[in-house]
Amino acid sequence: MEEGPYRKWSWQQAVRLALITSVGLTMGVTLGLALAWQWVPLPFIKVSPADMAVEHKEEYLRLVAETFADDGDLEAAQARLERLRAGNAGQWVAELAVRASEQNDPTGRDLTQLAEALGISGEGLPGGFASPAETITPTVPVMPTPAVHYRVLSQRSLSCRELPGPARILVYVRDKGGAGLAGIPLRIAGNGRQETFFTGLKGADPGYADYDIQGKGTYTLVVDVPGSEAVSGLRADELTMVCPARDQNLSHGWKIVFQREGMAAE
Repeated sequence: MEEGPYRKWSWQQAVRLALITSVGLTMGVTLGLALAWQWVPLPFIKVSPADMAVEHKEEYLRLVAETFADDGDLEAAQARLERLRAGNAGQWVAELAVRASEQNDPTGRDLTQLAEALGISGEGLPGGFASPAETITPTVPVMPTPAVHYRVLSQRSLSCRELPGPARILVYVRDKGGAGLAGIPLRIAGNGRQETFFTGLKGADPGYADYDIQGKGTYTLVVDVPGSEAVSGLRADELTMVCPARDQNLSHGWKIVFQREGMAAE
Protein backbone atom coordinates (compact mmCIF):
# COMPACT_ATOMS: atom_id res chain seq x y z
CA MET A 1 0.00 0.00 0.00
CA GLU A 2 1.10 3.56 -0.63
CA GLU A 3 -0.73 5.04 2.37
CA GLY A 4 2.31 5.00 4.68
CA PRO A 5 4.75 6.72 2.30
CA TYR A 6 2.07 9.23 1.30
CA ARG A 7 1.43 10.25 4.92
CA LYS A 8 5.17 10.57 5.58
CA TRP A 9 5.69 12.78 2.53
CA SER A 10 2.69 14.98 3.47
CA TRP A 11 4.00 15.49 7.03
CA GLN A 12 7.43 16.53 5.82
CA GLN A 13 5.92 18.93 3.31
CA ALA A 14 3.78 20.51 6.01
CA VAL A 15 6.82 21.06 8.27
CA ARG A 16 8.81 22.57 5.39
CA LEU A 17 5.92 24.86 4.44
CA ALA A 18 5.54 26.02 8.04
CA LEU A 19 9.26 26.85 8.27
CA ILE A 20 9.23 28.73 4.98
CA THR A 21 6.11 30.68 6.01
CA SER A 22 7.60 31.61 9.39
CA VAL A 23 10.86 32.81 7.86
CA GLY A 24 8.99 34.72 5.16
CA LEU A 25 6.75 36.51 7.63
CA THR A 26 9.71 37.44 9.83
CA MET A 27 11.65 38.83 6.88
CA GLY A 28 8.58 40.67 5.57
CA VAL A 29 7.84 42.36 8.89
CA THR A 30 11.51 43.28 9.39
CA LEU A 31 11.81 44.72 5.88
CA GLY A 32 8.51 46.61 6.26
CA LEU A 33 9.59 48.20 9.54
CA ALA A 34 12.97 49.14 8.08
CA LEU A 35 11.32 50.76 5.06
CA ALA A 36 8.85 52.66 7.26
CA TRP A 37 11.39 53.91 9.80
CA GLN A 38 14.54 54.38 7.77
CA TRP A 39 14.00 54.70 4.02
CA VAL A 40 10.38 55.80 3.56
CA PRO A 41 9.29 57.46 6.83
CA LEU A 42 5.86 59.07 6.98
CA PRO A 43 6.00 62.89 6.89
CA PHE A 44 5.58 64.53 10.29
CA ILE A 45 3.07 67.36 10.17
CA LYS A 46 3.39 69.92 12.96
CA VAL A 47 0.07 71.54 13.83
CA SER A 48 0.09 74.76 15.83
CA PRO A 49 -2.82 76.58 17.49
CA ALA A 50 -2.87 78.94 14.50
CA ASP A 51 -3.89 76.01 12.26
CA MET A 52 -6.95 75.06 14.32
CA ALA A 53 -10.57 75.81 13.48
CA VAL A 54 -12.10 78.94 15.00
CA GLU A 55 -14.10 77.06 17.65
CA HIS A 56 -10.95 75.23 18.79
CA LYS A 57 -9.00 78.49 18.87
CA GLU A 58 -11.65 79.96 21.17
CA GLU A 59 -11.42 76.92 23.45
CA TYR A 60 -7.64 77.42 23.45
CA LEU A 61 -8.16 81.05 24.56
CA ARG A 62 -10.40 79.89 27.41
CA LEU A 63 -7.72 77.45 28.55
CA VAL A 64 -5.07 80.18 28.44
CA ALA A 65 -7.33 82.40 30.57
CA GLU A 66 -7.98 79.62 33.10
CA THR A 67 -4.24 78.90 33.36
CA PHE A 68 -3.48 82.59 33.89
CA ALA A 69 -6.13 82.75 36.61
CA ASP A 70 -4.32 79.90 38.39
CA ASP A 71 -0.68 80.98 38.07
CA GLY A 72 -0.85 84.73 37.30
CA ASP A 73 2.03 84.38 34.83
CA LEU A 74 1.24 87.09 32.26
CA GLU A 75 4.44 86.50 30.27
CA ALA A 76 3.57 82.84 29.76
CA ALA A 77 -0.02 83.75 28.81
CA GLN A 78 1.24 86.24 26.21
CA ALA A 79 3.57 83.59 24.76
CA ARG A 80 0.66 81.17 24.46
CA LEU A 81 -1.49 83.82 22.76
CA GLU A 82 1.27 84.55 20.25
CA ARG A 83 0.99 80.95 19.01
CA LEU A 84 -2.37 81.86 17.48
CA ARG A 85 -0.64 84.39 15.21
CA ALA A 86 -3.89 86.39 15.26
CA GLY A 87 -2.33 89.81 15.81
CA ASN A 88 -5.27 90.78 18.03
CA ALA A 89 -5.64 87.80 20.37
CA GLY A 90 -6.14 90.12 23.34
CA GLN A 91 -9.18 91.69 21.74
CA TRP A 92 -10.44 88.22 20.90
CA VAL A 93 -10.20 87.39 24.62
CA ALA A 94 -12.29 90.49 25.31
CA GLU A 95 -14.94 89.37 22.83
CA LEU A 96 -15.17 85.97 24.51
CA ALA A 97 -15.49 87.72 27.88
CA VAL A 98 -18.44 89.74 26.58
CA ARG A 99 -20.12 86.61 25.25
CA ALA A 100 -19.55 84.80 28.52
CA SER A 101 -21.05 87.74 30.41
CA GLU A 102 -24.18 87.65 28.27
CA GLN A 103 -24.54 83.87 28.80
CA ASN A 104 -23.67 83.90 32.53
CA ASP A 105 -20.75 81.60 31.74
CA PRO A 106 -18.41 81.30 34.77
CA THR A 107 -15.34 81.16 32.50
CA GLY A 108 -16.00 84.83 31.75
CA ARG A 109 -14.33 85.87 35.01
CA ASP A 110 -11.02 84.36 33.87
CA LEU A 111 -11.37 85.85 30.38
CA THR A 112 -12.07 89.30 31.80
CA GLN A 113 -9.10 89.04 34.15
CA LEU A 114 -6.79 88.10 31.28
CA ALA A 115 -8.14 90.86 28.99
CA GLU A 116 -7.58 93.49 31.69
CA ALA A 117 -4.06 92.16 32.36
CA LEU A 118 -3.36 92.59 28.65
CA GLY A 119 -4.39 96.23 28.94
CA ILE A 120 -7.78 95.90 27.26
CA SER A 121 -10.57 97.67 29.08
CA GLY A 122 -13.36 100.11 28.52
CA GLU A 123 -15.00 99.73 25.12
CA GLY A 124 -17.07 96.56 24.98
CA LEU A 125 -15.40 94.77 27.91
CA PRO A 126 -17.68 93.79 30.80
CA GLY A 127 -16.88 95.36 34.12
CA GLY A 128 -16.31 92.00 35.81
CA PHE A 129 -18.24 89.04 37.13
CA ALA A 130 -19.65 89.23 40.63
CA SER A 131 -20.00 86.13 42.78
CA PRO A 132 -23.39 85.54 44.45
CA ALA A 133 -21.98 86.80 47.76
CA GLU A 134 -20.93 90.14 46.29
CA THR A 135 -23.15 93.17 46.17
CA ILE A 136 -22.46 95.82 43.57
CA THR A 137 -23.84 99.30 43.90
CA PRO A 138 -24.15 100.78 40.40
CA THR A 139 -22.85 104.26 39.85
CA VAL A 140 -23.46 106.56 36.91
CA PRO A 141 -20.37 108.69 36.35
CA VAL A 142 -20.58 111.93 34.45
CA MET A 143 -18.84 111.23 31.17
CA PRO A 144 -17.18 113.99 29.18
CA THR A 145 -17.86 114.33 25.49
CA PRO A 146 -15.79 111.57 23.87
CA ALA A 147 -12.80 112.67 21.81
CA VAL A 148 -13.39 109.84 19.35
CA HIS A 149 -16.62 108.62 17.82
CA TYR A 150 -17.74 106.95 14.59
CA ARG A 151 -20.08 108.03 11.83
CA VAL A 152 -21.80 106.04 9.10
CA LEU A 153 -19.78 106.58 5.94
CA SER A 154 -21.92 104.41 3.64
CA GLN A 155 -24.67 101.82 3.67
CA ARG A 156 -26.08 99.68 0.87
CA SER A 157 -27.90 96.39 0.40
CA LEU A 158 -26.15 93.37 -1.11
CA SER A 159 -27.66 90.87 -3.53
CA CYS A 160 -27.25 87.10 -3.55
CA ARG A 161 -24.78 87.54 -6.39
CA GLU A 162 -22.58 89.82 -4.26
CA LEU A 163 -22.99 87.92 -0.99
CA PRO A 164 -22.87 84.13 -1.26
CA GLY A 165 -23.54 82.01 1.79
CA PRO A 166 -25.81 82.97 4.69
CA ALA A 167 -27.59 86.31 4.96
CA ARG A 168 -25.15 88.65 6.69
CA ILE A 169 -24.24 92.21 7.56
CA LEU A 170 -20.73 93.08 6.37
CA VAL A 171 -19.12 95.81 8.46
CA TYR A 172 -15.99 97.85 7.77
CA VAL A 173 -14.50 100.33 10.25
CA ARG A 174 -12.03 102.88 8.86
CA ASP A 175 -9.87 105.67 10.19
CA LYS A 176 -9.87 109.10 8.56
CA GLY A 177 -7.38 107.91 5.96
CA GLY A 178 -9.42 104.87 5.02
CA ALA A 179 -7.28 102.24 6.77
CA GLY A 180 -9.03 99.40 8.58
CA LEU A 181 -9.19 99.49 12.38
CA ALA A 182 -8.94 96.19 14.27
CA GLY A 183 -10.44 95.46 17.66
CA ILE A 184 -13.35 97.90 17.36
CA PRO A 185 -16.45 96.71 19.28
CA LEU A 186 -19.71 96.60 17.34
CA ARG A 187 -23.09 96.22 19.03
CA ILE A 188 -26.13 94.86 17.22
CA ALA A 189 -29.66 94.61 18.57
CA GLY A 190 -32.61 92.86 16.98
CA ASN A 191 -34.78 89.77 17.00
CA GLY A 192 -35.08 90.02 20.78
CA ARG A 193 -31.35 89.86 21.48
CA GLN A 194 -28.26 92.03 21.69
CA GLU A 195 -24.70 90.98 20.86
CA THR A 196 -21.22 92.47 20.66
CA PHE A 197 -18.60 91.46 18.11
CA PHE A 198 -15.27 92.90 17.00
CA THR A 199 -13.44 93.86 13.83
CA GLY A 200 -10.20 92.17 12.88
CA LEU A 201 -11.09 88.57 13.74
CA LYS A 202 -11.88 87.46 10.18
CA GLY A 203 -10.31 88.02 6.80
CA ALA A 204 -7.26 90.00 5.76
CA ASP A 205 -8.80 93.46 6.32
CA PRO A 206 -8.22 94.47 9.97
CA GLY A 207 -11.32 96.66 9.89
CA TYR A 208 -13.66 93.90 8.73
CA ALA A 209 -16.33 92.03 10.69
CA ASP A 210 -19.57 90.30 9.77
CA TYR A 211 -22.74 89.19 11.50
CA ASP A 212 -24.95 86.28 10.49
CA ILE A 213 -28.58 87.40 10.59
CA GLN A 214 -30.32 85.16 13.12
CA GLY A 215 -33.93 85.64 12.03
CA LYS A 216 -36.61 88.05 10.96
CA GLY A 217 -37.01 91.42 12.62
CA THR A 218 -35.49 94.88 12.53
CA TYR A 219 -31.84 95.36 13.52
CA THR A 220 -29.83 98.34 14.77
CA LEU A 221 -26.04 98.42 14.44
CA VAL A 222 -23.58 100.83 16.06
CA VAL A 223 -19.90 101.06 16.94
CA ASP A 224 -19.99 100.54 20.70
CA VAL A 225 -18.30 103.84 21.52
CA PRO A 226 -20.30 106.71 23.09
CA GLY A 227 -21.38 109.37 20.63
CA SER A 228 -21.20 107.15 17.57
CA GLU A 229 -23.82 107.19 14.84
CA ALA A 230 -26.06 104.13 14.56
CA VAL A 231 -27.60 102.35 11.59
CA SER A 232 -31.21 101.50 12.36
CA GLY A 233 -34.13 100.07 10.42
CA LEU A 234 -32.27 97.09 8.98
CA ARG A 235 -35.32 94.94 8.20
CA ALA A 236 -34.40 91.28 7.89
CA ASP A 237 -37.91 90.40 6.69
CA GLU A 238 -37.04 92.15 3.42
CA LEU A 239 -34.12 89.78 2.83
CA THR A 240 -33.89 86.37 1.21
CA MET A 241 -32.41 84.03 3.81
CA VAL A 242 -31.58 81.27 1.29
CA CYS A 243 -30.72 82.40 -2.21
CA PRO A 244 -32.44 80.58 -5.09
CA ALA A 245 -30.28 79.33 -7.92
CA ARG A 246 -32.17 81.17 -10.64
CA ASP A 247 -32.53 84.66 -9.18
CA GLN A 248 -29.27 86.09 -7.85
CA ASN A 249 -30.52 89.69 -7.67
CA LEU A 250 -32.59 89.29 -4.49
CA SER A 251 -31.49 91.24 -1.39
CA HIS A 252 -29.39 89.06 0.90
CA GLY A 253 -27.69 91.45 3.36
CA TRP A 254 -26.01 94.83 3.82
CA LYS A 255 -22.58 96.42 3.62
CA ILE A 256 -22.01 99.19 6.17
CA VAL A 257 -18.89 101.32 6.52
CA PHE A 258 -18.11 103.36 9.66
CA GLN A 259 -15.42 106.03 9.82
CA ARG A 260 -13.66 107.30 12.92
CA GLU A 261 -14.00 110.98 13.76
CA GLY A 262 -12.44 113.05 16.52
CA MET A 263 -9.09 114.26 17.76
CA ALA A 264 -7.28 110.92 18.20
CA ALA A 265 -4.09 110.52 16.22
CA GLU A 266 -4.43 108.18 13.24
